[in-house]
Amino acid sequence: MVPLPTAWRIVRATGKPGDGLVSRWLNRPISQATTWLLLFLPWFRPVHVTAFNALLALALAPVLIFGGDNGLILGGILFHAASVLDGVDGEMARATFRTTPLGATLDSAVDMATNFLFLLGFTINLWQRDGAVIGSIGIWSMAAMLIGNCLIARRTRAGGAPLGYDMFKRSGRIEGPVDLIYWVVQTLSSRDCFAFLFMALILAGLERVALYIFGGIAAIWLPYVVVSLLLTRPRRTVAAQARLVFTQAEA
Repeated sequence: MVPLPTAWRIVRATGKPGDGLVSRWLNRPISQATTWLLLFLPWFRPVHVTAFNALLALALAPVLIFGGDNGLILGGILFHAASVLDGVDGEMARATFRTTPLGATLDSAVDMATNFLFLLGFTINLWQRDGAVIGSIGIWSMAAMLIGNCLIARRTRAGGAPLGYDMFKRSGRIEGPVDLIYWVVQTLSSRDCFAFLFMALILAGLERVALYIFGGIAAIWLPYVVVSLLLTRPRRTVAAQARLVFTQAEA
């Protein structure tokens, strides 16, 4: 059995350079502590965490749609909890050398579904309570999210890479205005940031403000995705190149 201090050092090394501010200082410490505990269960695998996150995502929409004001509060807390737990499966996979393209793709697909289901339930809740104006903001936000995610999925598939947002994440020092713009957009649009923001504003009774802010972020994020995809060419992973060569050889 790996000594406890060594196991903890292994888990602590599973962070990612592209972690946002909330993830680095709040989510990651909680998720790594959870990962460390789960590693003492030999039968537990990263896919079990992914499956739990998927069930949590399915619970979000009905809680928000039918829960009224209390549903808003519970939904906001669950959404942030999902953001925290999102790190656990990846940390477990990296700590135990079980990372696979399929696992990464499944994890990202669950993340995207969670984001959409939360926004769907949140929009319907406010629409039922406050009318069509706030609902239109939610519809715009969902449309931007769907278009952006579809573009990302198409590019990652073309490059043979796992589904995910890593191609848009930049790390390192901010050395100019362009780096600053990238950092601001990346921070505001990261899931850890807006999940925490939604929860905090809902608990403060400012749920309408949360949706307006998210609509504004979506108006920045979608062009950011489009421009980033236009400026970068898809690069096939080594595994994808090998599959392509093998297929051509068979033909």
